[in-house]
Amino acid sequence: ILQASIPSTADEKMSWYTGQLRRKHEALLKDGLVKEDEDTLVRLANDYMTSIDGLIQSDPSCPHVAESQLLHDVWHGENEAGMKVGDSQHIVLDFFEGKEEAAKRRLIEVGKTQQQAERTVVKLRNILAANKQRPDAAVELTMERIKAVHATLMKDLLPNAGEFRKERSKPAQSILEYALPEKIEGLLSDLLTFVTQRAAELDRSVWNRNWILLMTLFFREFLLIHPFSNGNERLARLLVCSFMPHRHVPVSFDGRRRGEYLDALEDAAALKPPFSLATFLLRQIVRSLDNLVWLLSP
Repeated sequence: ILQASIPSTADEKMSWYTGQLRRKHEALLKDGLVKEDEDTLVRLANDYMTSIDGLIQSDPSCPHVAESQLLHDVWHGENEAGMKVGDSQHIVLDFFEGKEEAAKRRLIEVGKTQQQAERTVVKLRNILAANKQRPDAAVELTMERIKAVHATLMKDLLPNAGEFRKERSKPAQSILEYALPEKIEGLLSDLLTFVTQRAAELDRSVWNRNWILLMTLFFREFLLIHPFSNGNERLARLLVCSFMPHRHVPVSFDGRRRGEYLDALEDAAALKPPFSLATFLLRQIVRSLDNLVWLLSP
């Protein structure tokens, strides 16, 4: 549990957490990925990203296609039970082409109420706007920018969008417990300082295990801190895109693997090597890249 044994004073707390981050990062670097997964998946990811670079340079419409893939994150996040893949793709395309009313009609046709359809369209609209606000690079992550992105992501969905939660929280059906409300700002400040400093030391032109493991550390700790009352997972998935070589690469999760994701997060919190969360993230990135190359290819 994240807040267990956190000292009471601010100075001690920040020193303690920075030490914990250093220890966790070192453990990740030592045993962060299964070697076979790392060799195969990192090579695949880099091959895909090279292909995407070429496609984007040759066709000015490609970045918009890439951005549209972020909309699928709404389905993954909500785990749209009973919705066929073709249905969700049509809804995403309608929305991305500016046909919001058509998207609402399709949502109602597949079983959504009018209110649910309108709320889903708001989520789709917000995630595109939030993606334009997010930092291009991990070194640019700040508390102010994270709050601003969350405010956009949860606009008209959450009364306190962009504000840290003031109540205790924990995920359903999990042993995890999130940070106490009074600890959020200090913990997040330490996390951002640690991550941005490490990111500044890495070569952004070479995407390798060091980037994956730093991304894993940030993703895990951000979700364990859980700074906002809602929208943390969607926000975390947007923010980890900042660890990729360029902003046109989306990181989207398959909602059917939510159980695998929660298990990996719990393993990561307990520091169990080889850290299934790192492999889980890498696999999701490769799936996203594979889908994107297929969509962009002429």
